[in-house]
Order: sequence, then C-alpha cells, then structure tokens
Amino acid sequence: VSKKGVGVPTKLQLSPFRMDLYKNSNNVFRFVTIRYADIKAKKEKYIIDTEWYEKQKKLLGIDDSFEFVNTFYRGDIIKRTFTDETSKLELFKTVNNAFNRIVELSYFGMDTIKLNEKGEAKNFQYMQTIGKSLLRIEKFGTDILGNMFLIQNEPLKLEFKMLK
Repeated sequence: VSKKGVGVPTKLQLSPFRMDLYKNSNNVFRFVTIRYADIKAKKEKYIIDTEWYEKQKKLLGIDDSFEFVNTFYRGDIIKRTFTDETSKLELFKTVNNAFNRIVELSYFGMDTIKLNEKGEAKNFQYMQTIGKSLLRIEKFGTDILGNMFLIQNEPLKLEFKMLK
C-alpha cells in the first residue's frame, strides 16, 4: 500500500521452467509450457508426469502429426528463420501465452545500451508470436570460449536427476 492509501496491484503467475516446441509437416508450431509447479520430486529424481504432459499436448492441439523440435529454457540463444529466409538471433525469456503461442524474447548481441527519456536503460524484451511466418527455430549453445554451436536432436526429458 502506498503512502496515499492506494493499493498497488500485483501480478501473480507461476514461473515457467521451460518450453517444449513441436512442429508438424505443415510448418505449424505448438508448444507445451512446463512450470516449476508441474515438476514433482520423487526419490532422487524430478519428474514431469507423463499423463499430465500428454493432456497438455492434447489441450494445445499437439497430435501425432507433430514432432518434438527442442526444449527451450530462459536465456537460451535461439535463431528464428522466417519464410522469407531472413533470420534473427535472440534470447528466449519465457512463455507469455501458450494458447496464442506468444513468447517473450530479448535481443542478442547488442553492444550498446539505449536509454529512455529519463536516462534509464530501456527494456529490450519483447513479445513475439510463434506463427505462420516462421520457418524454423534453432537452439544454440556456446563453448567455454564463447563460440556458438547448433544444438540438434535434443531428446525430450520428463525425468531429471537431483543434484547432490
């Protein structure tokens, strides 16, 4: 509550852990959002319930015609290539709306900081729809020297070992 007695609204949300991207032969993309609340601890593993995951896929229109593409975590480097063959290198931030296929991205490789009218650093995060103009999304990693490499054929994981 502020000094004037006016409450400040808060936005409650469950933080996403990752996004699992799927694509079909018609170049339609869909994704499943996995939130931290969807992961359960069992013995020495973290588990995403297979039955729950399959229900989410069905709810989001992901049927047997879709193939798993990749898993994206906050801060992953992605390259979006569009149907006109242009591409953008970006950082994946989070899922904003799974039903409308909206994700939050951030510019990658900017070497300057732009300021707003008040002299504050601008927020370079923006919302994008994973839609019809998209040809492919690729995930990149970096080695210890900062050299980028393409990550391909990453398996879908619904179980993780706990770190001790």
